[in-house]
Amino acid sequence: MKIRIIITTLLCALMLIEAQGRDVYSSPADSTHNALERVIGLAEKVLDLVTYNPDSSRYSFALYPAASYGHRTGLEVGLMPIMQVKSLTHRQSSIVMGLLVSTKKMWEVQLDMDLYPTDNISLAGKVEWMRLPDEFYLFGNKKKKVEAEMLTRTLSANPAMLVRLGESNWEVGPTLRYYYASYTDIEARDEMLQTYIEKILHDSSCTSFGIGLRLRRDTRDNNDWPRSGSLFDYEIDGWNNSNYSGWGDFVTMTADYRKYISIKKSVLAAQAYLSTASGDTPIHLLPTFGGTRLDRAVGHNLKYLGDIAWFTQVEWRMPLFWRLGATVFTGVGKATDKAKDVLQDAHGVVGAGLRFKVFPKSGMNIRLDYGRGTHGDHGFYLNVKEGF
Repeated sequence: MKIRIIITTLLCALMLIEAQGRDVYSSPADSTHNALERVIGLAEKVLDLVTYNPDSSRYSFALYPAASYGHRTGLEVGLMPIMQVKSLTHRQSSIVMGLLVSTKKMWEVQLDMDLYPTDNISLAGKVEWMRLPDEFYLFGNKKKKVEAEMLTRTLSANPAMLVRLGESNWEVGPTLRYYYASYTDIEARDEMLQTYIEKILHDSSCTSFGIGLRLRRDTRDNNDWPRSGSLFDYEIDGWNNSNYSGWGDFVTMTADYRKYISIKKSVLAAQAYLSTASGDTPIHLLPTFGGTRLDRAVGHNLKYLGDIAWFTQVEWRMPLFWRLGATVFTGVGKATDKAKDVLQDAHGVVGAGLRFKVFPKSGMNIRLDYGRGTHGDHGFYLNVKEGF
């Protein structure tokens, strides 16, 4: 998800090193070890102030201050409440909320739900409202510059209910999609493009409703931090656009396959993703491979668009100490309008990241990632949950 978080309370804990000083009666190694234990001990006490996580309760709750930086949004600050519910199975229910403001005058409110009320039913969905000064890059796959600036307002929701098919690992169910977008105060940097860009953005200023079907097969041992198993997720939606009339104005499809292999204490994770669209699709619903969960070098998720987008990536996840972990990742993908060009001039990315476990016994992480791409892109992200 797009909530980018840093645990500011850890900075306070790190200051303890200077305050405690070195024990002159201990060896340097012992002194370093003792200082680290004191830092961790203080950090745990600070985290206890914002965390409710008793062993006797099924419910865990945390309220973290949030601060992050992104190319599209600028410096953000806000709050992030997180609630997790222990399940009778390996799947953990969670609700993550966020309220953020930024130096670019952005306002963002998010609610991300992943619920498992019974072994046979799962509910998933995300609601997001955003207002921010934004950028438009036109279309194409080459190195790109900002072609226009505008004010973007969006409101979206995508609830789904899945029902397990008998004793199998397959689930199927209906999806509802809603997306409102408004692009105003459009200013092209090239005066010759002003009319052309205004038409594109005005045509995409609309309300869209979608109804579809979702099919999923989930054999992961943990949905927040899987160490083994796989996930196959397929969704197809037919949409009605307020600028036109009748259902089926455009159709979108996504297919997502993920595989996890445990290697001692680390995990090797892989993903293959495909998205397509046909018909009069608004720009904000066109397939893309950018953003916080796919190509983490592309900081603006509307920079590279097309009727077809694909991405594949591999990530090695390893624990470090205490609640901290680390990752390295690489991937390749592209967005295009022509199927014959789908493999030409693809975008590559390499990167690394750190992980912080939200609850001591939970697999849910807050992640910090940096990616650098082959087309001059680079991105720095702070998010909750894994990218895939």
